[in-house]
Amino acid sequence: MSSTGRSGRGGPSRPRGPYTARGLICTNCRRRKIKCDGVKPVCSQCKRSESAVCEYMEGNAQGSELQALEANLKILQARIRELEVAREIENGDDTVRLHEPYPSLSCIQDSSAHSQTNDRGVESIALPFKAATHQCSEFDVMFLPLMEIFLRYARELGFFLSVTRFQEAAILPTGSPGRPSEGLLSVISLLGYHLSGLNVDPSQEGEKAYLNRALIQVVDILPSSHPNRTVHAIQAEILLAMYFFRYARLLEGKYHLHAALSIAFAAKLHTLHSELTFSGEVTDRVTQGERINAFWMAFTLSGYWAVATDVPQNIILESLAPVIDTPWPLDMALYEQGHIQGDVANRGTITSFLEQELGPSVAGVSRMAMYAKSSMLYVRAATLAGATDADAQANDTLVAQVAVLDGLLASFKSNLPSLNDIDGFSEEFSFVYAAHLITNVAIITLNSRPKGSSTVPLPGKILSAAEESIDLVSKYMMDTLDTLATAHVNPIFAPLWLRIGQVLIDGLDQLRRSYDSRGCLLQEKEAELNAKTRRLFVYMATLPVKSLLNDQMLSNLQSLASQHLILV
Repeated sequence: MSSTGRSGRGGPSRPRGPYTARGLICTNCRRRKIKCDGVKPVCSQCKRSESAVCEYMEGNAQGSELQALEANLKILQARIRELEVAREIENGDDTVRLHEPYPSLSCIQDSSAHSQTNDRGVESIALPFKAATHQCSEFDVMFLPLMEIFLRYARELGFFLSVTRFQEAAILPTGSPGRPSEGLLSVISLLGYHLSGLNVDPSQEGEKAYLNRALIQVVDILPSSHPNRTVHAIQAEILLAMYFFRYARLLEGKYHLHAALSIAFAAKLHTLHSELTFSGEVTDRVTQGERINAFWMAFTLSGYWAVATDVPQNIILESLAPVIDTPWPLDMALYEQGHIQGDVANRGTITSFLEQELGPSVAGVSRMAMYAKSSMLYVRAATLAGATDADAQANDTLVAQVAVLDGLLASFKSNLPSLNDIDGFSEEFSFVYAAHLITNVAIITLNSRPKGSSTVPLPGKILSAAEESIDLVSKYMMDTLDTLATAHVNPIFAPLWLRIGQVLIDGLDQLRRSYDSRGCLLQEKEAELNAKTRRLFVYMATLPVKSLLNDQMLSNLQSLASQHLILV
């Protein structure tokens, strides 16, 4: 019978290509929704696209059979190796057997050799992705260069570990006791890729692969037996939070930041001053310092983002602060030199700071402590400002609290180091720069006009704080559109610049409605504010490392300026 006769009641139909069974379609073609010819081991589509993975699923299997077999094979190989080593020890075998200590380096070398022999025209292009053998994934190949990129911005992104120790440990062989947890390494690879400029593909498939891998491996840090699993889990969660904040994915960022803070409190890192908690758990000052700084980085960022995202702030200071007796953090270099913070009062580190008498010691000597203290002042300012808004007839107690905090902010600000004395490319600059900005915005927040009172004159203290914030970067940026002396990747800056920009635009609008016999003088002030507002817009628009959150904040400012007919 002809094929036409078999076509059934519908009569003749156009001939179709051969039907491909489920088990004969590779996972790569299925994901891309393209036709697969089922050729093994690599189908034609994967050959043309030079895909590194061409696998097949049999029947209705939900996972890759090849991956399952490879996983079982690795387990068996590891067990065989253990038995061989045990037998050699039992038999007194003194033979020294060598192994490749740096698999990622060997992958890079193999890939480089492959690229030189096969495509001399693109020797330096990122060929490790396609030239690597099945023994080395692209993640292994790219880890070292991505780690180097990440470390350029590490402190700004909340990296509190010792960089020196981390670099030494990161190149140890996989499975070595001193090697950082794989989950933390995956997050660092993700951020290195994100900051590298490699994510130029609109679909961002490469970055998504790094993100998926990081999210999968981070959850395995705490249940592992890694000796540093607590601080590594906190570090990984903080870095993931900063990654999501940069992409303006605030809910996910807050989730991971909350996870970091929860781990810190569960591990009692907030009571490291207590002898019961502290004795016997650490072996040296650097390890001790990493635990102290782990807590403070998680707590500092949690406080800041609680204000920035309009989360109730009272829980940060009123509920948690009284139970914290962990000393203020020191810069890691001081821990590496054997220093440790002195005693703190029994009533709590933060409580003592907020209630202490004013003086030169209010800011402290540690740059990271300045960063943490500025965040606590910001949270306190937002809490009191919210209470003032809720109670139009502020009681005497609230008025007194506002006055005390106002004095503390002024004292703290006056004791911060000048940015003129700090190299703009140094690690400490990012902490001091952030402390200055956060303190200025805290002053703005505390002294802001009540909501719904836009006709009330803008307090001079607010406008001065905004103008000083613009002056902070004057020596680090040019007036041209294409030159910046330094790049800041910390996502906390975007909401700060938004608030500062709102004050400048508000000030311009107020000046335009206040022309009187002093018109000439007011016009000069308007020109000055306009120039500073323009400088802020230029600064935000020309940051070398782009951030979606920064772009959104800039767009909000541009819309606000347009509404007030302000040309900048």
